[in-house]
Amino acid sequence: MKKSILCIVNLTIITALVCVGCMDNGIDAKSSINSGQADKFLGVPLTIAFDADGGTVSPISAKTNKYRKLDSLPTPTKTGYTFSSWHTATTWDIRNGVVIGINGGEKVTENTVFNKDATIYARYTQNTFTVTFDANGGTVSPTSDTISTGATLPTPTRSGYIFEGWYTETTGGTLVTTNTVFSENATIYAQWVGATFIDDRDGNSYKRVRIGDQMWMAENLNYNASGSVCYGNSADSCAKYGRLYNLSTAMNGASSSSLSPSGVQGACPVGWHVPSDDEWSALVDYAGGSSSAGGKLKSTSGWYNNGNGTDEYGFSALPGGLGYSNGGFNNAGYYGSWWGATEYNANYAWYRYMFYNGEGVLRIDDSKAYLFSVRCVMDDN
Repeated sequence: MKKSILCIVNLTIITALVCVGCMDNGIDAKSSINSGQADKFLGVPLTIAFDADGGTVSPISAKTNKYRKLDSLPTPTKTGYTFSSWHTATTWDIRNGVVIGINGGEKVTENTVFNKDATIYARYTQNTFTVTFDANGGTVSPTSDTISTGATLPTPTRSGYIFEGWYTETTGGTLVTTNTVFSENATIYAQWVGATFIDDRDGNSYKRVRIGDQMWMAENLNYNASGSVCYGNSADSCAKYGRLYNLSTAMNGASSSSLSPSGVQGACPVGWHVPSDDEWSALVDYAGGSSSAGGKLKSTSGWYNNGNGTDEYGFSALPGGLGYSNGGFNNAGYYGSWWGATEYNANYAWYRYMFYNGEGVLRIDDSKAYLFSVRCVMDDN
């Protein structure tokens, strides 16, 4: 009996000694202890969230294994960046929305042991690329830029042309801005439009100028539409100021439009239109607002009593005066008035008015029968 008891005791001791080595040998402890004891020995799975810091990642979270480690770490992607590593804190320490310093945290690997649910953060290095500027017949400096995100875009020049912007192709393509993010070395191309164009209807040549997002005629319309006249019935006035039009003639019979662009060709050349009230407002706002835009839009000569402007944008507004339905004329050299495509009511429409003794641009509604100047805006801006 004693021998039997001794044998049982010895066997229990040997079994216990064998289980002591289970962990060291990587053996699942469940093979030698019950499930209740295993919960104490094994790590309860934790949830680890992956913050891609502006990039994308899949999956967005994972559970730890029994050793409270992650079996694998995903690789996030972010345009313009190369992934470096995961960390326990963001690159920037932000409190109450204010960046107060750098707090990079600890690097996370597959050997990192977690003791609670956590979020880990992606860390990247910015990619750098060379962007080459092709002036496409013009000149530009510098001719290239080494960038990590958006490029600083120089302004090229070309005699007789207006710069339209940088694009991914010599014609067509996608517009490139300072917000464009590059993912490889690239060449971008200047695109141009001629500083003058010809009205195919009568061969008249007009200057044009880009102001903000709009392309305007830099001269008053001088197309001899039926019902239009020269100030004082003088051809010299037409050569200097362009022709004067009542609203019906300016619109070529089209209905009022409040759209931007108006969509009303009216008396304008093909590819151009009579600006709506909103389009005039956009111009005036860009030039500094109604109280001062006139000083920047008026020509540098031609206004009575030296009431000229700085012509800051090349609009070159001239004081063409106005005409009346009875054949009279008034105020050439003193005032300039330009129709818009938007009516106020059945008998009145909005127009813009500049004067020699002020820097403003007035928005006024008046009789559609008056004869004012017309400026056209290019359809494809």
